[in-house]
Amino acid sequence: MLKNTGDEKLEENIFEIVNQLNYGVKLITETDTKKELASLNLRAGIKAKASTAYEAAISYLKTEINLLTENSWSTQCQLTLTLYEEAAEATYLFGDFEEMDKLVDVVLEKADNILDKMKVYETKIQAYIGLTKLQEALTMDLSVLSLIGISFSTNITQLYIQEHLQQTQSKLMKKNISELINLPLLEEPEKLAALHILSVLFSIVFVCNPGLLTLMVCEQINLSLDSGISTFFAFACATYGFLLCTVEEDIDTGYQFGRLACELLEKFNSKDQKARVFQLTYIGIEHWKIHVHEIFPHLLEAYKICLETGDLEYAGYTIHHYCCYSFLAGISLEELELEITNHTNSLKQFKQENNYYYTKISHQAVLNLLGHEENPEILLGGAFNEKKFILFYENINDRYALFQIYLHKLILSYLLENFQQSKDYVARAGKYVEGGVTGFFYFPVYCFYSSLALLAFYPQAEVAEQYQMLAKVSAYGEKMKFWAQHSPGNYSHKYYLIEAEKQRILRGKLEAIEAYEQAIVLATANKHIQEAALANELCAKFYLEWGKTKIAKTYMIEAYYGYNSWGAVAKIQNLEKRYPQLLAPILIHSDENINLINGTYSHTSITNSDNIRTYAVPLYVVPKIIIFKILPLYIVPLRKS
Repeated sequence: MLKNTGDEKLEENIFEIVNQLNYGVKLITETDTKKELASLNLRAGIKAKASTAYEAAISYLKTEINLLTENSWSTQCQLTLTLYEEAAEATYLFGDFEEMDKLVDVVLEKADNILDKMKVYETKIQAYIGLTKLQEALTMDLSVLSLIGISFSTNITQLYIQEHLQQTQSKLMKKNISELINLPLLEEPEKLAALHILSVLFSIVFVCNPGLLTLMVCEQINLSLDSGISTFFAFACATYGFLLCTVEEDIDTGYQFGRLACELLEKFNSKDQKARVFQLTYIGIEHWKIHVHEIFPHLLEAYKICLETGDLEYAGYTIHHYCCYSFLAGISLEELELEITNHTNSLKQFKQENNYYYTKISHQAVLNLLGHEENPEILLGGAFNEKKFILFYENINDRYALFQIYLHKLILSYLLENFQQSKDYVARAGKYVEGGVTGFFYFPVYCFYSSLALLAFYPQAEVAEQYQMLAKVSAYGEKMKFWAQHSPGNYSHKYYLIEAEKQRILRGKLEAIEAYEQAIVLATANKHIQEAALANELCAKFYLEWGKTKIAKTYMIEAYYGYNSWGAVAKIQNLEKRYPQLLAPILIHSDENINLINGTYSHTSITNSDNIRTYAVPLYVVPKIIIFKILPLYIVPLRKS
């Protein structure tokens, strides 16, 4: 079969040919024949690994290892090295970390120079990340960098960071951003290896040592400007653009670097870097300029590429952020719960424990709002156990995970009107906000809910604390105003709602009314349904506090239907409990539904064409304005369906 298959057909039939030859592997004695079969098994193993058939890949590669001679590290060094590299990666992807360690140890013992060891070092680092051994991953990454001549100070101060950033900016001032794509190519193997390991380092320092983030990014840019560009320059530009948006708040220039990163992908036709660049560009840069909903298709594309290239680490990051951003962007909770379940099952299968548990934080928040848990303020239930993981993340200094936990608890406690608790979570999440988190969508959301929580608690605070609260809210408000100028679809309604609540506290009624209306209109227009509902709710409370009960009813009913559209059962129940007088026109006992068309009671639930629960009532208790102006909106879809 092998003799009758031409080179052009060999790749197509490689599995069938190798499977047949491997049946007789024990009978092969000729050295040349063993070498040929070893080469064929290597090709089959690489192809199987690329197809995510990791178990088959391991089988082919182990067969090849057994075909090697005892002195293969000296007589067939390159073939032997490639085999062990591929086998180590395949066992990592399959989740057999014990076997991976054995293969890695062989390479570290037998390989002659540091460059030959780089790929297995990277595999081991990614395994540490997947197993949530972040400190071990960081220690190994920094150790490898030191072996190729790059080291960072152990005493990292803000002045030290700023000096490095200014040095990089000085070099770039002499360059036109659009022309950086035409810089000479980098060909020195040692520097290419350094850039590769620096790109691996990014995700680790982001989580457990944010102080290194700026230094690592500047090192990548400086090395490329001094020595030439490569496929890794795309990721360097993405990280630098992220840094500009985050640290320097230079969103326009940061956005240009994000675009340059995508252009460099095309220049180098680099599929293995594409997923990483897309992930960081769309998660850390694009939301400052475009609507967050427009980001989601790009993240799913990046996730698909990660799976195709075997980059399970970044597959985990990408789908984690996709799920969390979807929750914060107001995607239907019922639909999102199904998506998160599917994606976290995949993360578990891929042994990506780190991102699996990160995503489970949002999953538990979704379940809480859907009404699946007895106490919706606590992240404790079918998906996550905060009591267990807060202690765990504190022990390993996972600042990102702790921020995510307290951000979600802040949102839940605020929505459920436990303002004392939400004020405390503002401070707890704030302890972990410095570093990379400030470049992601999470930070503006944190500023938004922090401002609302502080203003809600304001009347209960001491005078001195009130001054501090207003100062912090004003600072967050200015940030939100700045962000809204660059990305109004994401941040304009947030700015107006903060301003409305601030004016409510300061007794600026006319200013508050205008700001509430702007927040409602903009949130609705930009499809942030949960924040449109929140704006209506806060406006209703404003009018209720003012004594304008009739107007308050209108806004509270709008809020009720908005939360209903989102699927937030726990929030709906909270409103029913706290504001029955405002919601009386649309509330009935849970077992008393009415057939709106026939005017009679029934025990079947009624849904409209958008799958949004509607709440029917006996017609004799419904005010005429509800009958003639609101009910037709819900009856028409029923007739269509």
